[in-house]
Amino acid sequence: MLGRGVLVLLGAVTFVACTTGGGDDAGLRRDAGRDAGPSQRDAGPERCETAAECDDGFACTIDECIVGNVCRHEPLDARCDTSAGERCAVGRGCVSGAPTDCETHADCDDGDACNGEEQCIVGDCFMGTPLSCADGNACTLDTCDPTEGCKHELICDAGTTADAGPGCDPFDPAGDYSGTFQLLPGRACDAGGGSGYTVSSVSFSISGGVLTVSAPPFTLTQSPAPTGPTFDVSGSSSCATVRLTGTFECESRFRGTWTASHSGVCSTCGSPPPATVAGQRP
Repeated sequence: MLGRGVLVLLGAVTFVACTTGGGDDAGLRRDAGRDAGPSQRDAGPERCETAAECDDGFACTIDECIVGNVCRHEPLDARCDTSAGERCAVGRGCVSGAPTDCETHADCDDGDACNGEEQCIVGDCFMGTPLSCADGNACTLDTCDPTEGCKHELICDAGTTADAGPGCDPFDPAGDYSGTFQLLPGRACDAGGGSGYTVSSVSFSISGGVLTVSAPPFTLTQSPAPTGPTFDVSGSSSCATVRLTGTFECESRFRGTWTASHSGVCSTCGSPPPATVAGQRP
């Protein structure tokens, strides 16, 4: 029996050593369908070892790893605004309107280009395979945007043979733990009612032997400050406990992992899996 579940790709960032003659960019790739609510399920069982691996990113579902090591996502309407006519749909979260079955692939479009192309099969919506945006070109920064699909940002000068973008000198911990970096992809939690956050950039500074990373509403710190290119900062607000770890590849760029455990006003955002991120000086 097919398990009900949804694979959600929050974002992907790929770095490899830069060489000349890298592969061509693959361009944008898009979904072609809209999820159909409770009748939606994966085209095959979502395998798991622990319940954490089954987190679908929707606060209104109970995500479990059941007998047979497959994920089950149980929708709870009570976690939605039922007074406004909302219900919980697997793969879509809190939605309005009555459940409908699909007739065409277009009926199954969930608006997320990164989680694959949904298909309508015998009246039910099935999720596709999430996009892999790695284009094999070491001189591009490969990410996935839910609206636009795969994006490939050029980060090397023509003829560059080392993995260092334009003007990217070797990292010096004595002076390069400073400045603002664009965070790719940005991190966000929409808790509803104006609550939540959006982090699109982070600012580094060292003072008094402490590394501070400002990522409003979060202030993340590491003490004592690192003496090499690898950092590990963390901090909490009324919304979440956040940890950002990473390594600078050069003075203008780092790659790392963002981990967030939401609570309080942001508890509806749950505790999503750690996300791969990159930082780039503007």
